[in-house]
Amino acid sequence: MQKRIFPVLLIIVALILASCEEDDTVNAPEQVAMSVYVVNSLGCTISQIDLEADTVYNDIYTTGDTPAEIQYSNGLLYLVNSSDNTFQKIDINSGNEYYTEIGDNRNPAFFEFIGGGKAAIANWESGTVSFVNLSSGIVEDEIPVGVGLWGMTYHNGKIYIGITNFDLETFSYGQGRIAVIDAGSQVLEDSIDVGTNPGILFIDHQDELNVICIGDYWSVFAEVWLIDPADNSVIDSYSIGSSPSYEALAEDGMVYLGAGGWIDEGYLLSYDSESEEVIHGGYDPMIIPDEAGAQGVAVDSDGYIYVCCFSNDHVVKMDSDGNVLETYEVGDGPQTLVYVEL
Repeated sequence: MQKRIFPVLLIIVALILASCEEDDTVNAPEQVAMSVYVVNSLGCTISQIDLEADTVYNDIYTTGDTPAEIQYSNGLLYLVNSSDNTFQKIDINSGNEYYTEIGDNRNPAFFEFIGGGKAAIANWESGTVSFVNLSSGIVEDEIPVGVGLWGMTYHNGKIYIGITNFDLETFSYGQGRIAVIDAGSQVLEDSIDVGTNPGILFIDHQDELNVICIGDYWSVFAEVWLIDPADNSVIDSYSIGSSPSYEALAEDGMVYLGAGGWIDEGYLLSYDSESEEVIHGGYDPMIIPDEAGAQGVAVDSDGYIYVCCFSNDHVVKMDSDGNVLETYEVGDGPQTLVYVEL
């Protein structure tokens, strides 16, 4: 029987909205060579795991309401706060924080650096993409793209965004598509039909666009779609099962997907992006014992895997065989994370 993850996204968002209150923070620790920064969505804070000392510094920064994706670039952490409609920048050396207002009723969910000192932000509610100047923090442009934007990536001057066509009235998904936008001209160039709910997008080591079509959480389950960015053609698609939320690509080409597990064990899926072999699918996930709610995933330069366990307020460190090596107690509701090597 398929190990199913039912629609938990809206439940998680409701919990986050109810829980995000201002809290005291501690001073940011001195920066170290290898860290994992963790977004605690229920606590609206960021924790830092010092991998050299195996030490956790909790609540070192505050976020806006419903913090989502986090990335790192040149001494700065960036993240989007969905309910606040803000794009946040944090200087990890000074601890200074800066906010950009994206606009009312945007609900920013994902973003990508697109060169030229800019970031593109996918807005779920408005179905638009906002273009932000990273230096000034000004929203320079915004274009309509489609209904229910979820997941994006950038490659060779092109922005790829998942269009879920989610209908809030019927709670159902329409035809999944990938929008292709020229980052320079900021013009929508193409649309590619894919499976249901294309929510995870990334470029693998073969320069192929991987799209994880998550499914509808109850009757249609996850598929991997491969697209050639040279001509936007579909190369292949195959089932991986379950309903994953976040991904990490390792240097050896392995892909790890956080896939929930909301009772007494967390689930992690994996596949080889080079051979297209599913190693741990929905019927046989990698088990994280005594944890629940596997969400964000990161992989360090040594191939160790870090997984946010939302329900237990933990981040676990695992090897590629699925052995849990360390368990870190972080803030309230860890959902996404980023590995930083200085």
